[in-house]
Amino acid sequence: MKRGFWISFGIAAFLFAGVQALAQDDEGEAQPEKQKGSELPAARGDAVNGEKLFRIHCAACHGFTGRGDGAAAKHLAVPVINLHDGGLMNRRTPTELAQIIERGAISVKGSRAMPSFKEALSPLERWDIVAYLETLYPKIQDFFPEAGRFTVKKFDMDDTGKSRIKKLLESDLSPAESSLVLITVFKGGSERGEPRNIPYVPAELDNLKKEDKLGYLAFFDIPGPKGSMSVGMAIAPNGTILKLSGTDALGVNAADNRMLKEFEGQGKRGSKPEPFKARTKPANVYAAGVFRGWVRMIEAVYGFERDEKDRTWAD
Repeated sequence: MKRGFWISFGIAAFLFAGVQALAQDDEGEAQPEKQKGSELPAARGDAVNGEKLFRIHCAACHGFTGRGDGAAAKHLAVPVINLHDGGLMNRRTPTELAQIIERGAISVKGSRAMPSFKEALSPLERWDIVAYLETLYPKIQDFFPEAGRFTVKKFDMDDTGKSRIKKLLESDLSPAESSLVLITVFKGGSERGEPRNIPYVPAELDNLKKEDKLGYLAFFDIPGPKGSMSVGMAIAPNGTILKLSGTDALGVNAADNRMLKEFEGQGKRGSKPEPFKARTKPANVYAAGVFRGWVRMIEAVYGFERDEKDRTWAD
């Protein structure tokens, strides 16, 4: 096997392991130490060149479009992540992504077998790849323009929550639906115009005040006439849908997003939420899936609020 392939394979696996570590460590995750060369450059990277570099160095595992379906992916012990997953990718700032590429997966509790590849890519090339990666997934700012800080946790539905959801949906959740990554968004405290990720540990969360909370954001799939569609849903603290849009630029068109927009403004927390209904008949093909995702999201919000109440009971 040629040396170039193994360099490319190694970088792809390294990127994968670095970000994959995020999915495996929801609380108290390590923050990579800033080093020269990975700091935010005066001008952001070139996404066009980054795509070319990505296909040379990363596509072996991640695939040409970043969905984790590269030829080498089947040889890895765990599935390769989908780089279009906003719930996962938003956990790292651009600077941190550049540091992962530079320093190796160990900087985010990833595999020690994944070394630094700073010799294979120059600092500018690393930032070009980061710029390209940023085009693949929706940003928190796309849903909450005033976002300054956020915190992320995967919430697993307990038996009480599953029972509550079953009554509303009149069906059981699948194992994959029984957990959800929830992003809770707050105003203020951004860094260089980028929202800051606040680790989900009490000492850090104490700095997040209820009055600064803008709402919640989650990414999930809903069924549609053309198959499954990935969406991002932002809701206000009271449960109202603020924004709903498709998140996969290659699989969602303007007509889909117009139909999804019809569900914005719906949703009200209470003992018996009403199923959603779109204004137009074509959009109602998404109604059941949107409502199902919203119900799961509200259950995750209950989980965050329980943690919040336990943490702030003496305030």
